[in-house]
Amino acid sequence: MIYYGSPVIKNLVEWWRKELENASPEELPKVLDNLMAERFQYNPETTKELEKLHEEFSAKLKQAA
Repeated sequence: MIYYGSPVIKNLVEWWRKELENASPEELPKVLDNLMAERFQYNPETTKELEKLHEEFSAKLKQAA
Protein backbone atom coordinates (compact mmCIF):
# COMPACT_ATOMS: atom_id res chain seq x y z
CA MET A 1 0.00 0.00 0.00
CA ILE A 2 1.25 3.50 -0.82
CA TYR A 3 0.91 6.04 1.97
CA TYR A 4 0.46 9.80 1.94
CA GLY A 5 3.81 11.51 1.99
CA SER A 6 5.28 9.08 -0.50
CA PRO A 7 6.20 10.72 -3.83
CA VAL A 8 3.45 8.91 -5.73
CA ILE A 9 0.62 9.98 -3.43
CA LYS A 10 2.02 13.45 -2.84
CA ASN A 11 2.09 13.94 -6.61
CA LEU A 12 -1.45 12.58 -6.87
CA VAL A 13 -2.77 15.09 -4.33
CA GLU A 14 -0.85 17.89 -6.06
CA TRP A 15 -2.25 16.77 -9.41
CA TRP A 16 -5.83 16.95 -8.11
CA ARG A 17 -5.13 20.37 -6.56
CA LYS A 18 -3.93 21.65 -9.95
CA GLU A 19 -6.98 20.18 -11.69
CA LEU A 20 -9.24 21.97 -9.21
CA GLU A 21 -7.32 25.24 -9.41
CA ASN A 22 -7.36 25.23 -13.22
CA ALA A 23 -11.02 24.27 -13.59
CA SER A 24 -13.35 27.00 -14.75
CA PRO A 25 -16.27 27.82 -12.44
CA GLU A 26 -18.52 25.85 -14.80
CA GLU A 27 -16.21 22.79 -14.76
CA LEU A 28 -15.45 22.82 -11.03
CA PRO A 29 -18.55 20.86 -9.88
CA LYS A 30 -17.74 18.07 -12.36
CA VAL A 31 -14.08 17.95 -11.30
CA LEU A 32 -15.18 17.81 -7.64
CA ASP A 33 -17.55 14.93 -8.47
CA ASN A 34 -14.75 13.07 -10.25
CA LEU A 35 -12.45 13.56 -7.27
CA MET A 36 -15.02 12.14 -4.87
CA ALA A 37 -15.73 9.20 -7.17
CA GLU A 38 -12.04 8.26 -7.37
CA ARG A 39 -10.96 8.85 -3.78
CA PHE A 40 -11.78 5.33 -2.57
CA GLN A 41 -9.24 3.79 -4.93
CA TYR A 42 -6.54 4.81 -2.48
CA ASN A 43 -5.61 4.04 1.11
CA PRO A 44 -7.44 5.82 3.97
CA GLU A 45 -4.75 8.46 4.49
CA THR A 46 -4.84 9.48 0.86
CA THR A 47 -8.63 9.44 0.87
CA LYS A 48 -8.57 11.91 3.78
CA GLU A 49 -6.20 14.23 1.91
CA LEU A 50 -8.41 14.13 -1.18
CA GLU A 51 -11.51 14.80 0.95
CA LYS A 52 -9.75 17.85 2.43
CA LEU A 53 -9.18 19.13 -1.10
CA HIS A 54 -12.85 18.55 -1.88
CA GLU A 55 -13.93 20.51 1.20
CA GLU A 56 -11.57 23.38 0.40
CA PHE A 57 -12.72 23.77 -3.18
CA SER A 58 -16.40 23.15 -2.37
CA ALA A 59 -16.20 26.06 0.07
CA LYS A 60 -14.63 28.24 -2.62
CA LEU A 61 -17.39 27.27 -5.03
CA LYS A 62 -20.09 28.17 -2.48
CA GLN A 63 -18.43 31.52 -1.78
CA ALA A 64 -18.36 32.33 -5.47
CA ALA A 65 -22.08 31.57 -5.84
